[in-house]
Amino acid sequence: MYNYEKIATYKDYLKRKIIFMKKKLIKGLSVFLIKDNFSFDIEN
Repeated sequence: MYNYEKIATYKDYLKRKIIFMKKKLIKGLSVFLIKDNFSFDIEN
């Protein structure tokens, strides 16, 4: 029983970590794209 709980907690931790990393990645990408578009607008 203890081992099963340990695995379940670890899976939950991984799921949260993946969601967090995805959010961070999306946020980083959107900021990068906005900056990229901004500099592109200035050049033209």
